[in-house]
Order: sequence, then structure tokens, then C-alpha cells
Amino acid sequence: MKLKEYINKMGNAYALPDTCVKLQQMLNDDSTNIDDIAQLVSYDPIISGLILKLANSALYNFPSQIDTVSKAIKVLGSDAVYNLVMACGTSGSLSNISTKAIDLDLFWQHSINTGLILKKLAHHYDKKQAEFLFLLGLMHNLGELVVANYTPELAKQCNQFDKKTQPFQVQQSVLSFSYTNLSAELLRHWNFPEKMIDALNNANTPIKAEPELLLYFASRLALTNTYPELYSVESIIPQAVLKHYGLSEKDIEELLEIVNLETFSVFSYINPGASAIY
Repeated sequence: MKLKEYINKMGNAYALPDTCVKLQQMLNDDSTNIDDIAQLVSYDPIISGLILKLANSALYNFPSQIDTVSKAIKVLGSDAVYNLVMACGTSGSLSNISTKAIDLDLFWQHSINTGLILKKLAHHYDKKQAEFLFLLGLMHNLGELVVANYTPELAKQCNQFDKKTQPFQVQQSVLSFSYTNLSAELLRHWNFPEKMIDALNNANTPIKAEPELLLYFASRLALTNTYPELYSVESIIPQAVLKHYGLSEKDIEELLEIVNLETFSVFSYINPGASAIY
């Protein structure tokens, strides 16, 4: 199947929940305030519970208990709330598709790792964009779920990567496009920001523009963490890219240790029933 055929098949099958659509509209309206967002979110008990759980988690480590959604949103900020709502909404909209052809645990591990690495390295792009970068990493590989659903045999072929080939190279060979290209079109369908779509379409080319280069770096660093038996930092990340970010081997080890600890918490928000894999 060609890229356009996957897009046509997706149609309305992957519609975002109403809460996500309304939140997108509200955040594009300058007159929206925290109370408006809190009122919208309060109508969804699952998301309300997750927001309170996140606000009281070790990820934020606030000194006192936060017991209302409006307080949680004020503490977390609208960007963090937007990311959580979108992550949950995306996960929910894709929850009914067939993913038997792939290892879903590894899919989420790699996606969450990429998002957290991007967030930790946000200062290389723009500290204020940390939440945007997290969502970018979390969603960069959603195309894999679409391929696994519609063409499971091709998804299995795409998983036949090894020490000499990176996943995107096998995807290009099998599909004539990468999963990130399909992810970009899925996010376009959901009216996500154009800068996120552009970053996804350039995710496998080490161009100097940001956030494209940061996504390139983070996704490959996440691969070394998800598939340590296949990849090392030296084998899949060009020296020029490593030099650009100035991270030592010790820096990378410490970064991945923190990412591994936080992945469990993030996974429990996105897919609560499956957090036992960690």
C-alpha cells in the first residue's frame, strides 16, 4: 500500500475524542482561561483523574496535596495538560486497532523514551517548548500502529531490522516511506501544529534545523535504550551530532537512567492497564 492509501483508509476511523478537539479549539482562542479548561476537563472523569494523579506524582514533587482539577491545571500549566489530554486521547482512539503484528510494549517504551529524552534536552531548542517536544517524541512512531492494523504482514517485515540496519531503513525498503511520515499525516488529520508535522517528516535526516535534529538524536538514543543488544550510541548516531549536543558518555548514561525511571509513570497515564510490564 502507498502512503495515500493508508491515509484514505484511516478516514474517520481515527477521530480524536471530543475533549481533545474542544481543547485544541480553546487553546487557539486568546480569551480562554484556566477555569474554562478546568470546566472542560472536569466533564471527562478519566482525564480528570489522570491530571490529579500527574500533579501529585513524583514527576512534579509538589509539597502539598492537590485536590481539585483547577489547582492541578494551574500547577501543571496548560501545555502539560494539553499533552496529557492529547496523549490519552490518541491512545484511546487507537486502542481498538489490531496490533498483534508488533510488540506493543516495545512500541510504547521507545515512544515514551523518545518523548522524555526530548523533554530533558529541551534547552538545546527552547526550554519553553519542553512539553511540545515531549508530545512530539511520544507521537513520532504512531504510523507503526496504522501499518500493523491494515497490513500486519508488512509490519512484521518492518521489524526485521538488525545491527546493520536501522528501523527506518527497513521501513523505507518495505513501504517506500517511514513510520514517521505516516505519523505526520495522522497528526495532520488531527490538526496538530505544522511544526510538529514538519519535524516528523524530517525525523530521519540529520539536518541542522531544530527541532528536527533533536528528534533525530532523541529517537536514536531511545533505540539504544530499547534495543541495547542491537544498537550503541556510537553505531547509530553520527559523531557530528554527538559533538553538536556536547553530551559525554556519562551524561548519556545518567540521562537514560532518569528516563527509565520516569517511563513507568508516563506509561501508567497513557495505558494504565499495561503498566505492569515495568
